[in-house]
Amino acid sequence: MKESKKLEKLEEEARREEKEFSQIDPEKRVLRAEKMFRMNQKQLMRYYDMNLAQTKFLSGLGIMMIIFGIVIVGITLYMSIETDKVLLVVGSLSGIVVDFIGAVFIKMYTKNIEAAVKFHAKFAESNNLLLANSIANKIEDVKIRETTLSEISKNIILSKNIVE
Repeated sequence: MKESKKLEKLEEEARREEKEFSQIDPEKRVLRAEKMFRMNQKQLMRYYDMNLAQTKFLSGLGIMMIIFGIVIVGITLYMSIETDKVLLVVGSLSGIVVDFIGAVFIKMYTKNIEAAVKFHAKFAESNNLLLANSIANKIEDVKIRETTLSEISKNIILSKNIVE
């Protein structure tokens, strides 16, 4: 509940900033570039917070399921001393199934972390590009500014060709 309210507040703030950004005069290159850079930084932090909350949930749930499975097996073994073998088999199998479910959650956690790292790297790269754009737009000399922006564009294309 607390996390959802926090995310809702961040979403509202993002919409407000996008509205402010759209109202900035296109002639004010420096202001637009800086605003875009700040908006991207906030998006990066919002994504990071959301991912962290999901990761905590998945890991906690996986660990809880594994512990629950071990408890089921333990209780079944204890109770099977006094009762029949059917209870032992059913309890052991259910404990193994619960442990398997817990292992699946742990695997999901691992995959979630891997995807988050990749996505975070791409987000950070875009943040760096927006920073370069913001700095380049502060250059007063039109020719130097256009040359700098051209070099940034070339580097973006070269880096994408290397990755592919």
